[in-house]
Amino acid sequence: MKAAELLVDCLKKEGVKMVSGYSGRPILALIQALGDLGIPNFLTRHEQGAGFMADGYARVTNRPGVVLVQRGPGVTNCLTAIANARIDGIPMIILIGQGEMEMFGKGALQELDHLAFLPYFTKWAFRVPAVNRIPEIMRRAFTIATSGKPGPVALELPMDLMEKSVEGEIEPYAPVGCGIRTWGDPEKILAAVETLAHAHQPVIYAGAGILRSEAAQELVRFAEDLAIPVMTSLPGKSAFPENHDLSLGIGGFPRATYGTKQAHQLLAKSDCVIALGTSFREHGTRYFKPMPAHTKLIQVDISEEELRKNYPLHIGILGDLKSVLKQMIEAAHLVMSKNTLRKSVEDRRLQVTHEIKTLQKEWMDEWDSHLNSNAVPIDPYRITTELMKVLKPDKSIILHDAGLVRAYICHHFVSQKPGSFIGFGGFSAMGFSIPASLGVKVAAPDKEIIAIVGDGSFGMTGFEIETAARYGIKTVTLLYNNQSLDAVRVLQKGRKEAFAWETVGGNYAEIARGMGAFSTLITCPDEIRPTIEQAFQQDKPVVLEIRVQDLVPTPNYP
Repeated sequence: MKAAELLVDCLKKEGVKMVSGYSGRPILALIQALGDLGIPNFLTRHEQGAGFMADGYARVTNRPGVVLVQRGPGVTNCLTAIANARIDGIPMIILIGQGEMEMFGKGALQELDHLAFLPYFTKWAFRVPAVNRIPEIMRRAFTIATSGKPGPVALELPMDLMEKSVEGEIEPYAPVGCGIRTWGDPEKILAAVETLAHAHQPVIYAGAGILRSEAAQELVRFAEDLAIPVMTSLPGKSAFPENHDLSLGIGGFPRATYGTKQAHQLLAKSDCVIALGTSFREHGTRYFKPMPAHTKLIQVDISEEELRKNYPLHIGILGDLKSVLKQMIEAAHLVMSKNTLRKSVEDRRLQVTHEIKTLQKEWMDEWDSHLNSNAVPIDPYRITTELMKVLKPDKSIILHDAGLVRAYICHHFVSQKPGSFIGFGGFSAMGFSIPASLGVKVAAPDKEIIAIVGDGSFGMTGFEIETAARYGIKTVTLLYNNQSLDAVRVLQKGRKEAFAWETVGGNYAEIARGMGAFSTLITCPDEIRPTIEQAFQQDKPVVLEIRVQDLVPTPNYP
């Protein structure tokens, strides 16, 4: 057995079902071992695509996505995806083929000291120094990637080491499985539940931590027990069913860049907010607005770095969301044993569900002219309406890309199942959704996977459509084409054309056909639904180019 085979055997025992990457001399032994040991591996068109593909796989499975790249430009090309995973808390193992150690420092081709900068982008970065340490290091890598706030781990693998034969006794590899769960402080949990139960208008603000912890079921139970309405962050969308009578859709605290009318209105009156597994970043706070003085903020997070990071807390609880919510449900039963309190919570349930229903109707009426528009070029909100008529809630997963396309899909699309909508946030890297959708499809082959992408983002990673065609990965990409970088156009509106870097072009339907996809151009609203239905019948990846308006308004509350 070669060292490369030993390492790949560790991956297999961890249940790794997919490795994405790009070829190169330092990783040839590892590519051979993947094939010999039967782990499906995917050659992408760019290392950034490989990283995003692994990211998509990890978001669905909650197990680390594995990326294999070579030294130097292979690593730097992948850095954007690594940083995206680090900020969004996505478990990932990056395997890096380094050159021969005896040549290191001489200026060999593509030589780079990866460990000099990778610690900034990862939870842990390490060079494997000896064959017999491979099981130990792989055990540590998977433990670190999945425990606490998940994230990427990078391992540098010298080429000469990977080609060595395994000699002597090697420690048997025991898989680490899921990450370590931690419980919250019982006293703080009881105090938090009592505060929420006695509050006049509490709100739950749920983030992607609910999805990473697989705590969606506990969130529903807790919200129902105390009759607390729930809004989610954009990355946390689908953590709470948006057809539930306590759902506010997406929002943020103190204000969100992306948020519904009902979330905004109820949050404005709230005297207590509990944030569950969400980071108070720019879009979730409307550029870090000051916290209202009348609101008590409770925060639960797996990472001590997130607690009190941007806002002071009434109560802070460190712990895994699934574990903590189980504790909170038990505490709620104890607190609710008081008859007077139970009556006030029931009264709150009737009042808040009626208010949500009223505001939702107002919200939909306000946006009806966009959601059912017959305009040409197409109003992008009309696409959301047609998608909801076609998709089955438990049989589909939607991803969005950076830019205004996320605003067009995230506000009015109703997510009913955990993980049915994949929002990404902190790094907001253009080009995420196409390669990520490939990883999502590999992880969930029986579901329809739809990537929502703008023409600007297609230019970043669009060639991964050829990867999908080559491997028969049947995804559907809806490409919103307004021949511009729309988010930039909003910012540069009114400026002189010579200073506006916003206009792009291309016939993307023809480009996609050239890469082996089924593709067509949609120019009229009535074509949207039948063409999407036709797309799901194809035996190859699909790209639907849709000509849309530019500068379409997005919800913008004060």
